[in-house]
Amino acid sequence: MNNLLIPPSPNWYEPNIMACTKDNTVCYASMDNLIIIKNKQNINEPAKIKIISHAHIERIFAVTANPNWADPDKLILSSGSDKLVKLWDGDTYKRVAKLNTHTTTDAKLVGATFAGKDKVVSVSEDGFITIWRFRSNEKNVLKNMFGSKVHVTAISSCPHAPWLAAFGFKSGMIVIADMRKEGTVKYKLRGHDRAILSLSWCPAPLNFFPKTKPRSIKVAADKVEEKVDNVKVDKDPVAEPKPCTSTDDLKSAEKTERTFYKPKKNNPWVNLKHADDDEIEPEEVPEVTKESGDFLADCLALQQKIISTKDTEIEESEEAEEEKKETNKERKIIKAKKTLPQKEFDNDIKTDEDKLQKRENFKSDDQKLKDKHIETDEDKLSHMIENVDINEEYTKEFLLASSARGGPIFIWRAGTDGRMQLKLATNAKKQQNYRRYSNQNDKNFVTLNWIAPKILLSSGITGELYKWDLMGDGLPKVVHNNHPQQLFCIAAPVQIYNEVETTNELGAWTTGIDRMLFYTNINHKQDTIKCYPTLGNSVLAMSLSPLDPNRLALTLADGTIRIWDLSKPHIQYIDMIQIKFKNNVKIMSLAWHPTQDSILAFGTEEGRVAFINTINLTKPPTLLPRYFRQPIQCLEFGPHNGDMGLYVCSEGKVGIYETEKPLNDPNLLEFTSIANAYVTQFAWKPDYSLLAIGLKSGVIMIYTAELKFIRSIYYHQKAIETFAWHPQATMEDEETSPNATWLASTTTTDTNVVIYKLDDVTKDDFDVSKSIVAELSGHLKFVRKIFWSPHENGRLCTVSDDGTARIWNANSPNSTSVFMNVNAESINAGVWSPLDKKYIISSGKESSIIIWNIDEHGPKSIEEIHIQRNKRKILIQNIVNQTRNANPKSKEIVCIDDKKKVTRDVAISLVSKSQRDIDDILKDCRNLIAHRENPDSNEKSSVLKLFGTPENLSELLHEQMNENLAKHKYTGFVNVALYNGNIGDAIKEAMQKDQLNPWLISLAPMVSPKLWQDACLAYAQKLSDSAKADPLEAASYFLACHEIEKAIDVMCVGGFYREALVLAKSRMPTNTKLADDIMGKWSTFCLYNGRFDVAAQIFVAMDKYEEAAKMLYKRSDVQSLEFAAELAEKSENNDLLASITFRLNSFKDHAHKELIEKTEALAVDDENKENIANSDIQSNESTVTNDEEN
Repeated sequence: MNNLLIPPSPNWYEPNIMACTKDNTVCYASMDNLIIIKNKQNINEPAKIKIISHAHIERIFAVTANPNWADPDKLILSSGSDKLVKLWDGDTYKRVAKLNTHTTTDAKLVGATFAGKDKVVSVSEDGFITIWRFRSNEKNVLKNMFGSKVHVTAISSCPHAPWLAAFGFKSGMIVIADMRKEGTVKYKLRGHDRAILSLSWCPAPLNFFPKTKPRSIKVAADKVEEKVDNVKVDKDPVAEPKPCTSTDDLKSAEKTERTFYKPKKNNPWVNLKHADDDEIEPEEVPEVTKESGDFLADCLALQQKIISTKDTEIEESEEAEEEKKETNKERKIIKAKKTLPQKEFDNDIKTDEDKLQKRENFKSDDQKLKDKHIETDEDKLSHMIENVDINEEYTKEFLLASSARGGPIFIWRAGTDGRMQLKLATNAKKQQNYRRYSNQNDKNFVTLNWIAPKILLSSGITGELYKWDLMGDGLPKVVHNNHPQQLFCIAAPVQIYNEVETTNELGAWTTGIDRMLFYTNINHKQDTIKCYPTLGNSVLAMSLSPLDPNRLALTLADGTIRIWDLSKPHIQYIDMIQIKFKNNVKIMSLAWHPTQDSILAFGTEEGRVAFINTINLTKPPTLLPRYFRQPIQCLEFGPHNGDMGLYVCSEGKVGIYETEKPLNDPNLLEFTSIANAYVTQFAWKPDYSLLAIGLKSGVIMIYTAELKFIRSIYYHQKAIETFAWHPQATMEDEETSPNATWLASTTTTDTNVVIYKLDDVTKDDFDVSKSIVAELSGHLKFVRKIFWSPHENGRLCTVSDDGTARIWNANSPNSTSVFMNVNAESINAGVWSPLDKKYIISSGKESSIIIWNIDEHGPKSIEEIHIQRNKRKILIQNIVNQTRNANPKSKEIVCIDDKKKVTRDVAISLVSKSQRDIDDILKDCRNLIAHRENPDSNEKSSVLKLFGTPENLSELLHEQMNENLAKHKYTGFVNVALYNGNIGDAIKEAMQKDQLNPWLISLAPMVSPKLWQDACLAYAQKLSDSAKADPLEAASYFLACHEIEKAIDVMCVGGFYREALVLAKSRMPTNTKLADDIMGKWSTFCLYNGRFDVAAQIFVAMDKYEEAAKMLYKRSDVQSLEFAAELAEKSENNDLLASITFRLNSFKDHAHKELIEKTEALAVDDENKENIANSDIQSNESTVTNDEEN
């Protein structure tokens, strides 16, 4: 066993979330935390893992390590959603500097990258660029280098030329920019049609791809020879990037995303040339001029000459092609209309145009020459294309690889001419399960890492890691497929090569959706050397198998279960089995089967219970019938009807599932000894002889294996949080442990742990006060979990919300060892290591698992823990304050004027609309005059209806009511109904639309008493269903309709039990049981809200003296306990009387001591006063004597 930290998982769907350095230090971000893993060269030494909590105030999406690691500093760069760029020291784990210029813009920060030893380049989505020299804190801001309306998605700086940077855009375009001085755009690279995801530079500043000689064209008539690149041919935008001297081109390119031309030639690569093509002179061709003779005769002679040399050209082309195939099988040079000057790795035909291109490449030479001949006849041109290989040394070049969300990978010559060098088809359609992801852009996640000059790494759509040998056969090789679904990030040490060939050992880190970190050897063996599982959320529960204690089951809040074999080495290769379910429901509790080592039961947040075979994970989990609707608090296997049943606790009940009959509903455990028992926890003794059940009232009930009630233990006053029985035997015992009957318990609000010794629990003379072995105190917040040591007797560990784990000896009141969690985060779960008694495995809310050595952590005082927790609070507050200070917009306070302008609604809006404009008013006036002169006209405007007959006015009001109803203006609807005298329909409409109010109810008697009563009932029901309404108001409306029982129910639901009891006794018959039901609900309400005195009063009124004594037992004053003893004596409950007497005597002794101390203090005060008075008298007497003598 060794110390170990399993860190939280990297953030998903971020290609730059992880970085690697030369010494194989890995840095990545998880939420707002920064994790640094310093790996050891010796695989037998565990890595040093450091978590920098709350490195940013919001989520981190990019982490970059300095390429010049340890020369002289070890710097790490992080970019977060808080628009801050922070620089960290990899040795001290402290922040070195911070960049906050991007907080002045509304756009999101895209990322930041190192550009040399002392410079950082960062960019926002809107193209806001900052060049930051962090050593001198000089900042150069470039706002409009790309123009307006751009959306940047990626950034990468050239490792060979720090002044050169590449920017990827959402439209699929890539911009190569010179970052010197004011910044200029050098090239626009168009090839992708989706958002750029990843950019990676070649680690060697060389171009090792083969070069070709430029093609020349011989033209007839008065045309002179020129290069193909100078011929006016419609070109594919992929193949024709060009330099930019202004931002206008970039604006139009980003606006249209991609320009499409009508192609006249089918080959998109016809005009590509290499960077060194200009150094090779084209073949000289004699110029044809008009002075050579008759023009028509010369053209005919040239045409005849070309036709006569047809056979010779075919033979030469075939011989040349055979020769080239023998010398270099990887090159295909076609001497025809279509020529490919660079190698293209295309493993799939994706479009109809590509299919036509494929067919064209396989045409025979005769057909190609025939096509050329036809073209010559039509265009009066004669083409002669030549292509010759050139074998020269590698030239200086800055190559750039790019990928987008789906589609191919492109390699560009970004340092010289900005043209495309190579295309690698990812062949996504042939991958498994591609159809599931074909319509989801976020699933087509292709990220890159150019690890060596001739080796490029990329991710596959289903989680593969591909290795591209750029000088090989052009087919990707699968390095591993350890990530089952998707791979998000590839990180490798940044190394600069001066040669193409390298013999260095290459390794790469990968992370994916499975939350695993793998380090793989890329060279030849391709073995996974290191493996770190990470956690996507906090651990909720841990459980060790009783048959194989080395198997630890973990349940996480993200809905997954991890199975960890602790017997295997867990130094740098940690293997965990991950079990994930489709619905991603949160699993709250776990339990291993006591006789079948592969069966694991679990309970979910939704109340579902199931068990799974951990050996055969291909089988789906066995779901038991759903009975509970609330989270499963705990579950455990125990004896039931001669077999093992699954006990489940939820909703305050205990259900027992029969594992042999999984389709049957659970049998509920009945509690006859205590009424209204609400179970919060239970635990079986390891030998299954006793069952302890904890209630919400703090009572502990003990049952036998046959589920027969033995007795109740009254000691706690709050709900039981957790139980833990001492092991039946430890490594020190030969047979049964002498402490096998010890039970440790704690409550939901108590910071103490009480240990009971239950040897005599079955005897009648059992005394609770004598059964308490120890009461452990020291935690600052309530205890989450208790677990005993399987190695030593009487040793246990407690974990708490105060962020500490304490080791105790039951016979000692003080903890022997205290472990403080990372940043004092609360600890949720833990187990004692079954392999080594010195190690504890614990986990907290920070999504990590820690294995720590007890001997390395000594005892700590409460003051030290307070100081550590205060440091954490100060750290978080400083981060928040720094972020607010960095963002000026956070300081803006929006002032709201209290004097709001009162808006008045218009009842007759149809007329008011036509009276707003002078033209409409004059038009209506003319219509009025015309209508008065000719009443039979068909003109029917709203103004004419307003000033017309009563029938016209009634029609106007109906139209207005319909308009108000359509616009949900119910107040205006009722007002117009009042004007029309149809208030009854308005109130009924409001009842149907649930828009009643007291004003409408007050108008209902104008129609009829029946309508008023219906409206009162409807409005009362509306108030009773609303959580914000006053229950007394709802009850008053029910009482107005003589619905007394409904009024009482509303009062009880709202907590007005006293008023409900008064109403029941005053308005209901005396023989009804309604008053007793109200008092029962009232007592339960008082019990859960801590009003034990009122609950006792209610129970006394109901002649339930035993329950009243139990309520007063929870109080801490002497007079209440004395009266509780009287009530217990009246109820003849001896066990309860003994517990109350014990509690009363303890409080009396304490009160007596305080009284004695106060009496002694008063006596001392009186004596001091007497002495002072005597001294004053003596001084006065001496003064008088002196005066007399004088």
